[in-house]
Amino acid sequence: MKKGMAGAKLGIFIFLGSVLLVIGIFMLGNKEALFKDTYTVKAYFHNIEGLRNGAPVRLSGIDVGAVKEIRIIGDTVSVLEVSMRLLTEIERFIRKDTYAEIQTEGLVGNKIVSLKMGNSEGEQVEDGGMILSREPVNFADIIEETQGIMAYTKEMTKDLSEIVQKVNTGDGTIGKLLNDDDLYYAAANLTESADRSLLSITSELNIVTQQFNKLGAGIESVVTNVNNVVARLDLLLLSVSEGKGVIGSLLKEGTTQDSSFTAILTG
Repeated sequence: MKKGMAGAKLGIFIFLGSVLLVIGIFMLGNKEALFKDTYTVKAYFHNIEGLRNGAPVRLSGIDVGAVKEIRIIGDTVSVLEVSMRLLTEIERFIRKDTYAEIQTEGLVGNKIVSLKMGNSEGEQVEDGGMILSREPVNFADIIEETQGIMAYTKEMTKDLSEIVQKVNTGDGTIGKLLNDDDLYYAAANLTESADRSLLSITSELNIVTQQFNKLGAGIESVVTNVNNVVARLDLLLLSVSEGKGVIGSLLKEGTTQDSSFTAILTG
């Protein structure tokens, strides 16, 4: 009887130990903090790109929690709610404008959630609160776009190869110019003749410009002399009108004599 009780106790002990071991392995596999205080925050995505429960949550590259639950919101899969269990000790860094972003470890590694800190003066997120989210990069779209670019590049390379082939065989204007020596020398002579003509025209224009400059200087001198003569005439007329000088005196005396003669006749 005692041996039976001892065996039962041993079996129960082994069973409980196995259960605890499995739970411990599960918790460690999910990277849960077994002996630290945690709290929950939520973020909403339209696409989680294969993110799973237990995926690590990192802040500035440091593991600060794990994905607790992923569930569909509403009747469609257009919105997915990701609940994250975070260490309470980093609660002061999680603000209302903190956002979560789903990233990939390595090139084809597992998905993780990366937290980007917001304004340090913003309001803290309470337990069960929501933070912002940024949609993950869709590698399928990138690959599809890359394939389109590669196809376009292939077609462009093919066209360029055909053009080079035509040039080498002397087809087209460029091909004839490069492969026909007579045409090449004719084009070179034409270019040289055009250069000489342009140089001659430029020289003649310089001569004409110099002549215009000299003519402009002469005209400016004549205008200056005319202005001086006009100024002197103005001064002379002013002196005459004021009775100054010989002419002014004669005009003034003549006026007086005419007045006296007129007075005698009328007397």
